[in-house]
Amino acid sequence: MKRKVRMKRFKIGFSLLMSLVMVFGVLQYAFTAQQAPVKAAADITTSNYTTWTAATLAEARDSVNKFLTSFKGTDPDRPYKEETDWQEGSLAALDKVYTASASAGSGVSSELARQQLIQTVHGLEKYDSTDYFGRNLALNDYPDDELTYKLMQVINEEEEGVASFLRESRISIADRGNTMTGGLIYNTGGSLAVNNLYLHARNTLMNFFDRGQGTWGAYSFYGLRSNGLASQIGQPISSLDVPTPTVMMAGISSIALGPGKTTYFNDAMPTAVTMSQQSNPAAYIRWAIEKYSVPILGKGLPEPYIYTTIANKSRPVIVLFTNSEFPSQAAKQDYLASLDEFENGTKVKQWTSVPPLFIQISYKRNNAPAGATYDPMIDEIFTPSRIARGWRHIEVDSTNVNENLTDKLWNALPLIPVTQTPGGTIFQTLPWEATLTTNEFQFVPGTFVAESTSATSMTETELKVSGIADGGRGTFDATAKNNSYSGYKMGDKLPALASSVYTSNGNAKDSNASPNLYVPLSDAAVELYTYSGSGSEDLASSYTLKNTAVSNTYQNYGGTSYSWTSSQLASKKYGTELTLAAAKNALKDAMGDAAFNKLNFTNGDSLNAASLTVKFDASKNVYKLYAKEEPTTSTITIEHWIKDGAKIATSTQDDIKKNGTIGELAKITPTVISGYTYVNSDSDPLSSVTFGNTNKTVKLYYTENPTTSTMKVNYVVAGSNEVIIPAKTISGTTGESPTAEQLNKEAVGAGYTYLMQNPNLPKFGTDAEVTLYYLVLNGKITFEHWDKDANQLISGETSKVVTGQVDTRPTQGDLTPKVITGYTYDSASVDLSTIKYTAADQTVKLFYTRKQGSIKIEYWDSDTNTKIANQSDETKTGPTNTNAGITAKTIAGYTFERSEPTSLSSIVFLDTEQTVKLYYRRTKGTITIEYWDQDTNQKIPGQADESQTGNVNDNVGLTPKTIAGYTYQRSEPSPLSSIVYKETTQVVKLYYTKDATEVTLTIRFVDEGGDDLVASKVKPNQQIGKQINVATEYDDVADVITELSKKYQLDVTSLPPDPYTIPNKDATVTFKFLGVLKLVSAPDLEFGIKDTGIFGAVEATSPTYTTPLVVSDSRTTKTGWTLSAKVTKELTALNDSSMVLTDALYYKTDTQEKPMGLNLAKSIYSPGSLNQDSYDISQLEWKNKTNGFIVRLPKTQYRSLDDYQAVIEYSLAETR
Repeated sequence: MKRKVRMKRFKIGFSLLMSLVMVFGVLQYAFTAQQAPVKAAADITTSNYTTWTAATLAEARDSVNKFLTSFKGTDPDRPYKEETDWQEGSLAALDKVYTASASAGSGVSSELARQQLIQTVHGLEKYDSTDYFGRNLALNDYPDDELTYKLMQVINEEEEGVASFLRESRISIADRGNTMTGGLIYNTGGSLAVNNLYLHARNTLMNFFDRGQGTWGAYSFYGLRSNGLASQIGQPISSLDVPTPTVMMAGISSIALGPGKTTYFNDAMPTAVTMSQQSNPAAYIRWAIEKYSVPILGKGLPEPYIYTTIANKSRPVIVLFTNSEFPSQAAKQDYLASLDEFENGTKVKQWTSVPPLFIQISYKRNNAPAGATYDPMIDEIFTPSRIARGWRHIEVDSTNVNENLTDKLWNALPLIPVTQTPGGTIFQTLPWEATLTTNEFQFVPGTFVAESTSATSMTETELKVSGIADGGRGTFDATAKNNSYSGYKMGDKLPALASSVYTSNGNAKDSNASPNLYVPLSDAAVELYTYSGSGSEDLASSYTLKNTAVSNTYQNYGGTSYSWTSSQLASKKYGTELTLAAAKNALKDAMGDAAFNKLNFTNGDSLNAASLTVKFDASKNVYKLYAKEEPTTSTITIEHWIKDGAKIATSTQDDIKKNGTIGELAKITPTVISGYTYVNSDSDPLSSVTFGNTNKTVKLYYTENPTTSTMKVNYVVAGSNEVIIPAKTISGTTGESPTAEQLNKEAVGAGYTYLMQNPNLPKFGTDAEVTLYYLVLNGKITFEHWDKDANQLISGETSKVVTGQVDTRPTQGDLTPKVITGYTYDSASVDLSTIKYTAADQTVKLFYTRKQGSIKIEYWDSDTNTKIANQSDETKTGPTNTNAGITAKTIAGYTFERSEPTSLSSIVFLDTEQTVKLYYRRTKGTITIEYWDQDTNQKIPGQADESQTGNVNDNVGLTPKTIAGYTYQRSEPSPLSSIVYKETTQVVKLYYTKDATEVTLTIRFVDEGGDDLVASKVKPNQQIGKQINVATEYDDVADVITELSKKYQLDVTSLPPDPYTIPNKDATVTFKFLGVLKLVSAPDLEFGIKDTGIFGAVEATSPTYTTPLVVSDSRTTKTGWTLSAKVTKELTALNDSSMVLTDALYYKTDTQEKPMGLNLAKSIYSPGSLNQDSYDISQLEWKNKTNGFIVRLPKTQYRSLDDYQAVIEYSLAETR
């Protein structure tokens, strides 16, 4: 049964007053499963690590885990830095391999992971506890995915009394590039004090650093220059003197304080940060923050290190020279925000606990550019709390420009206490430098970072660094770029550095051995999976592992051994692409050509990867290949058959069998059989037959040799050997000569005379052919040209003489009659097809008749230079060279004017067709057009008569013009389309009627049958052409549509167009409404407040509501329907969504009470009769019968004090 369902959702409110609240707890349980213990290999010790093995990966991982766990510290980044038995890099490398091996698969993947673990253990290095001046650390002896080894260089403290805190460890100083090179500051007296702000700032900095040379050896200045040139890096500031104050400077790029001093400028702001002519210091502040966020000290390496304490107590300082000129308020706010980020942001705090320090030196110049406002924002920047922490502002203007700015800057930097020694405060410097030369590995230029150090040399093969007394620390990377790993294999190690020498205070110090690093090589393996014989060859599940190929350097260490090995799988560099072709070549090398050639990859290649990238994790370096094993040889059986007959008996010729490699040529040649002749085979050409994937048969076909023989007879001209007639074949008894009848010497015809034959006495079976030789006989023919009418030779024409072989025909060219001017050959006079050469000479007369000339006469319009439409061409004929006698004929509407050629009387017929053109000029006609009012039979006022002129007999092409306020009706004469110009003047009258300006519009409202639902609305005096929306233009029409839409559905397919244009006559517009079954409204039910405890029976009936439950039925044909209700959300406490009163809603009908339940639709009303248009169920059922919804709680149901709400969904379903 089809049902149409319409649904709406409404809410139910319900409140309970509770007197007790209870709290429940949730008990959680956890379960663990025991794993079966793994058989352990021997423990790894300092005495057995070079020979230690494990039979399985699980055993190896168990022992390695126990080994590493015993040394692992708490630092997550460097868990082995405190270890004193083993080198940190070795343990980190083993940890890396151990972690990677967890993802190993079964089979050779597990074996490769086990081999890598064992070889890494064998490569462990013991810790060298000798008291060296310096120590090299490899943070991981295995490289990362980029083949980069993370190395660290740490220089230990050597002397007593070295400061353990730096005075100010990092000071960033920025100049203002472009804007700082110009701008004037005057003295109070008006004389020029500073012409170039940059020079003033530069001299201040030079004096500033000169003052600090003797007292702050531990300072570390991180100079940031704006708009600097790369060529200026490392140059002393004094070398950048400006010749004249007007020259633009690129910025402060370097400051040299003398030998051994480490204060320098070592970086430049990128172009995007470079400041423009208007001040934008926020860009610099944020860039400096980014520099601080990557600490120079240790570059974020794990603690503890010599510099850990110093780094944590280092103070970031920014000294900014600026003109404090801002182009906008937004620029100021951005600057304030950047300083807040410097002071409070996490990027600086992540490497130091000391609050940052900011010093702003503002130049207040006398000629700030238009639009720029000088505003150092002292109150906004230098708050009391910041001033208490050391933030300072220094202003340079006309009142203090001559004062010592160096003193102001010096006094603005607070001192940090340093460690005291018996000799007093120590600021002594202790320079050191190290020269590190690589071996097999290469440095990556630009990766070296160090605190209180400078890179004095950096190439791909050498690095030189220098540092200060309290322990400069730097990091650098070595990259395995060298591809010459000849002789090395997976697990081998090489020293990172060939030499390392350290110097302190001029005294050389030994260092421990440089770290040995694992070469970035790994083995690969190839697993061969072959087709099992069932299932799709495109699915991996249809293949099983046959065998595995490993490298020739693979070591099983008591584990699985493999018989297939290949050097092509050994020592693959990380990142190398092992292609599919390379994998197949390695497999071929491992299993041999013969076995490999049995593999068919046609279908299996869809499962084979295009390539495999060799990774550090050896377990990942397994290439899976899928193939089908097939035989490599097959057999061809050669049989011998009579062509179109039976097989030749094996007693005469046995079958022949040939064996060969599949795909190779079989090289079959026809067998020679006595009494038989080879014809062809069923496998032609035999030269292309190859051995197939399966055995096959080739049939050779023969014919039996006959008892009689044949002979070929040739007929040729002696000397030239020209064939006279086609050769023929005769047959006869072998050994006998052919008869005269068989040779038939007369067969060549009368044009030849027999001469001889060769051989003279031919025999069948001995002579394959005999040739008969002939001499040629010739004849002569003379062709004469005659005038048939005069019966005489045509004067001046020479006869044609031809010769040829007797009994042959002359050539077609010789037989073709000559073309003679003024004559036509008479083909009936002689039958040329019968003419042949004879032994006697012949004369043939060719007769001609005189030709007729033809003249085509055309009639042309001289005005249009086109042919006259109604005049056909005419043709005149006559004997050539006679007068044509042409005269111009009369054509109505035209007058003859001239001809081409110009003289008609001199035109004669020629043997070629001529054309004569006769030119005529058109006669003109006139038409007068008048405009008349059809109703008054008078001319329309204001419309003057019009005239048109044209060629006689041409159509006038008259169309009525548009006259405002009038409509064209007819014409006299009629129709207009047939009026043509005549030689006399014509009058044409065009009749119009006057237009109306308003019409009446009737608007109807009908049902599906077309009957009016309400009275039509008539709208008179509607202006023609006006565009309206009929539904909204008239208020009474809109009201009717709104009212009818409450019970009906407006048929949108019958709506008038929008906009609707008022036509030029009365019209009717109809709105059509469709009857519908509709849920008009439904109520929100309120059951009120009930007094109860946490338990006890409660029942609530007769809820209140404001909106009734109403169904409307305006359908023309009414059918049954049912109204259903469904609880989609049970009564739930508004303040505690977990408190739900389940199964508390019921619905009472005349016969029963229905528990509603959650998401269970229940029928609550069906009409008894279908003759109503509207049903108020809330009136009919709830008020009149006391039916309806009930809330009922049993006495045992727990509830809390709260308001409750549920949701009921009503469904209106049509039944048929």
